[in-house]
Amino acid sequence: MLLSRIVLGVGSGVFVVTSYATAANLEPVGRQAGAMSNVSMGFSASLVLGVPIGRIAYPCIPETRGHGVSLLSMQWIIKSIYKKP
Repeated sequence: MLLSRIVLGVGSGVFVVTSYATAANLEPVGRQAGAMSNVSMGFSASLVLGVPIGRIAYPCIPETRGHGVSLLSMQWIIKSIYKKP
């Protein structure tokens, strides 16, 4: 259990730093702070909304279907972000 928490902590640290750097590099000069704040807001919103929703939905969805729900929701998010003109 302790080893899994250590691996999760290291992975989260690397992911957060990489996402901030990527957000800053994608935006033009003068808009980097806004992009980094959006990344921070996304992390906070995922914790505030995702944890309670997961705790409520976990008993209702069998584990085998839970993975499918996760994949479908990720696909929906990606499609909504990258809309084709």
